[in-house]
Formats: sequence, structure tokens, C-alpha cells
Amino acid sequence: MNGAMANLQKPISFDRDCWIGKNVPEEKFQISTQHLKYNKELIDSVMKPNTRFFSIIRDPTTNFVSSYRYYQYLLGRLWEQFGFRGLDQTKKAPTDLLYKEMEHFLEDEKRAWRYLRKVPESSFARIGTLRPQLVFFGSYTDENGKEWMSYDQVIPEDVLQAWFKKLDDDFEFILIMEYYDLGLALLVTEFCWSIEDVAYLKVNAQAHSGLELSKKAVRTLEKINYPDYALYRYFNNTFWQKVEEVGLAKVEAIADLIGEKSGEIAERCIQDDYLNNDGTQKLKPRLKEDVYEDAECGRFIMHGPTMTKVTQRYMIDYFGDRYQPCPKYTSSNSWAENMENNKKSWQFKYKFLSGGGGRFT
Repeated sequence: MNGAMANLQKPISFDRDCWIGKNVPEEKFQISTQHLKYNKELIDSVMKPNTRFFSIIRDPTTNFVSSYRYYQYLLGRLWEQFGFRGLDQTKKAPTDLLYKEMEHFLEDEKRAWRYLRKVPESSFARIGTLRPQLVFFGSYTDENGKEWMSYDQVIPEDVLQAWFKKLDDDFEFILIMEYYDLGLALLVTEFCWSIEDVAYLKVNAQAHSGLELSKKAVRTLEKINYPDYALYRYFNNTFWQKVEEVGLAKVEAIADLIGEKSGEIAERCIQDDYLNNDGTQKLKPRLKEDVYEDAECGRFIMHGPTMTKVTQRYMIDYFGDRYQPCPKYTSSNSWAENMENNKKSWQFKYKFLSGGGGRFT
């Protein structure tokens, strides 16, 4: 299930949202990788029986900083209130300015909430800063029938713990980004995957700035985003419980093999300037000249939006005449138009990545 178009701040909905194949309910999906907001009832209805779920979270402080730096162009409704720059300066703001904005926003809890209340709930400027991890796990309905959302200003501790327990029951794993290779090793053991299945190339890592939030700013962040910190603590505990069940030595050994295999593929496929980067520059990985016909290298480097479009085009072709776009999502210069205008390119990329021959483009 890829290509879902969902309302940003609420769980994905049958009535409100769209996905490729929505009009063909008899078809069930084998895998979903979409950035959707979790809704168990809907997901269970569109996936094949016995689907297993896993997700990943990260330290809420580094997540906030990373999101603010990376998505600054989407956060204008928040930072325009600070008065340090105008909306005509949405991209490539200096790093020191971004930290100045974060420090200003997090000067104290009252100030942070005053700014947040002026941002619509559906705006990414709010979603990307206010409990930006719990929001992806949908909502929770308590025993009295009250539905709790991640952005409710006060969520009682007992409600949070019940919410986390339900997620723990629903998900096979919630991985921790700070222990990424160990998490991949757990997936290898649980799903009987091969080391090659989880080899990866680290991309989109931001350049090291040498800057960090002040302790005062972190304390404010811990107050406004306390549900995310509670979520992280809960699943950090369950993560290490799972490691202990499998055996730390075994998990570490598999993680080492993953690192070795990832390094081997990177050495064969990726140009040296990226591999030798010390982290002070943000570089885009590029293939070596002699591997452009190597499908494994192509799969290794292609990720994110491009891979999403490739799989979306494949899904449209798979459904054929049965496919119907959602009317409210089709307009001039829309996603649907892009899919049609670049049809041949996406189809070629899918064929190449599937081992059908050709050359990486």
C-alpha cells in the first residue's frame, strides 16, 4: 500500500482519504510503507491476512532538531511569528539562525504554546513540532469512549500508558533509531530475512553543525512534547527486552554482519567522496561509473520520493483499467498528472530495479 494521500493530523480514514486501489476493495496489499497516521481497522481491512507491523522512533530531542532543520520550508506558519525572517526566506536559512529560532520558541512553555495555538492543527508547522512521533500512531479511545489525539495539550499518564500498551499489542516491533543495526538484526531473526535484505546506505544525514539546544530549551521541549518522550521511554524498554530474549551476543553478531554487507555494497557501488565524508558536509550519494547497469547498486541508492513514485506507477499499471484516481486529488500539475507525464520513466526504473535490464537513470 503506497500512494495513500491522508489528512495530516488525523488517523487515515475510509471516507476522507485516498490510496491507489481504494476502488478495488477485493485486492489486498502485501506491504505498506506510506507515511500514514495509524488506523488499525482500516489497515487490517486493506492488507492481506496475518500482516505483521513494525515501526521506528528516535530520541525526541534530536528528532525535533532534525525535523526543524530539514523541514524548515514547511514550518513557516510557526517561525514567521518569531520575526527573524520572512516567508520569502523559507529555504537554506543559516544553521545558526535555525538554532536561534528554536531557542526563541522554547524560551518557556507558555511562549511555545502561544505560538503553537496560532498554527492550524492540519499545518505541518504544528505536526512537525508538536508530538511529531505520537501523531503517526493515530489516536486512542479510552474505556469511557473518549478519543485522545496526540495534540491534546494534557494527556493523563494512565491514558498514555494504555495507548502504548495497545500499540505494543498491535506492533511486532517498535525499533529505536539510535540502535538501528540492532533493530535490523531483530527483524532478521523474527522474519527470517537474509542479511542482504536489510543492507542499507545512510542518506539524508545532516551535516554536523557543532551546535545543540541549550538545557533550558530541552526542558521546555520535554514539557510540551512529554507524550513523545514517554513513548520513547516505553518502547526503548520493550526494544531491549526483545534484544535480551533473542540474546545480546546473537543480535550484535547479526548487526555486525549487516554493517559488513552494507559496507561491501557501498564500496562497490558508491563514489568515494560520499563514503569518505566526515559528516561536516551534506553530500548526495552517486554511483560509480562502472555500476550503472548493476540493479543491486541501483536499489541500494534509490530511496524516498523517487522509489515511492516508481512503486506507485507499478501499482497503477497493476490495477490497469480497474484503477480510478480520487477526483478531489486530481488537478492541474497534480500528483496524477505527474504519474502520467513521467509514465515511461517510472516504468523503466521499475524494470531496471527488478533486474529486467537497462541502465540506472
